[in-house]
Amino acid sequence: WKQWGAEVDSLLPTSFILLPYRLETSAGGHLSVSAHDVKAAQQLGSSLAGILRYVQLLTDMTSSQYRSKKNPASNAIWRYNELNNHIDVPETTTFLGCCRDIVTRVDNAKDLLCSLLPSGDDKNLAETASLLIHTHIKSIVGIDECRDVVVKADAANAAMQALVASSGAKSSKSVQQVMGEQYDELLGVTSLREQQAEKKHSVEQALTKLVKSFSDDALGTVEKLLSQKVAGLCSTYMSSRNCYLYLVDQFTGTPAREPAFLSSTTYPLSIETSAPDDLTILLPCMLPTLKEACYLNTITGLASLLGMQGEDIPLSWSDITNVSPGDLGANSTKRECELLHSIISYGEVPSKMN
Repeated sequence: WKQWGAEVDSLLPTSFILLPYRLETSAGGHLSVSAHDVKAAQQLGSSLAGILRYVQLLTDMTSSQYRSKKNPASNAIWRYNELNNHIDVPETTTFLGCCRDIVTRVDNAKDLLCSLLPSGDDKNLAETASLLIHTHIKSIVGIDECRDVVVKADAANAAMQALVASSGAKSSKSVQQVMGEQYDELLGVTSLREQQAEKKHSVEQALTKLVKSFSDDALGTVEKLLSQKVAGLCSTYMSSRNCYLYLVDQFTGTPAREPAFLSSTTYPLSIETSAPDDLTILLPCMLPTLKEACYLNTITGLASLLGMQGEDIPLSWSDITNVSPGDLGANSTKRECELLHSIISYGEVPSKMN
């Protein structure tokens, strides 16, 4: 704890993980999650990754180094609508057109959010904006699936255009229009197109709301998102009632087996979590362990920390591939721990971040 400037003995291990399930010992002698608890581990990993990213972003925004971008937020909605005015409205009547509309609106929203986020590396800004958007629309539509449909349709469209051009044939319809109609014919389900059109409308409303709330109060929007993530994580631990604290081997990044001086009856440490009191202390103190584990690779780091094997990693984790642990320095980590403690304790960001 000297790295935090504290000259007192620590009452907590400096590297540990709190799990809402007990690990079992594999044939190879390693601790791993049981088949019964794999789903719980997957959900926990997603929650921890979300908190890792939002607590970083909010810390940056509340620090003295935060500076607004040059683009004023006051005309954000107008700029977003202007970007979307170029969408081809007639094309959106087909399933493919609806997918293209959704992808275009998501990309426009990402560009606009990047202009409103704190100054920083362009790649990190894009990743942060994508995460904000994904949080808002993941319950409506699978953006990755929509993007995949559009990319493959564009490839087929380019090949068709080349074929038509080389043959010298002429058509009363554009190749793109024909492609959209052919998609609908191949699907053969009118209701599917109608459902996608409804999703397109819902995505449009969700993104407009996000852009407006972010332009009106960027800090408050991110604070609310982090509070929701923290509430979900606390609910996961509290619903389990009994959680288990494991020391973490900092060399391997995995939960450590019981030390020689402890018995299996005292390790892992069983903690009553039906109330949030202990979580107020444990979760902020667990943050440095989480950041270290994800330093090289977020997905494998989380999996190792949670006792998961390669085959336990779900496809849904693909959206946290680009989540970074951020700066591992003492000052930034201390600010993040303080912020997380404040969110858990009071549901708000402290008025001043030192």
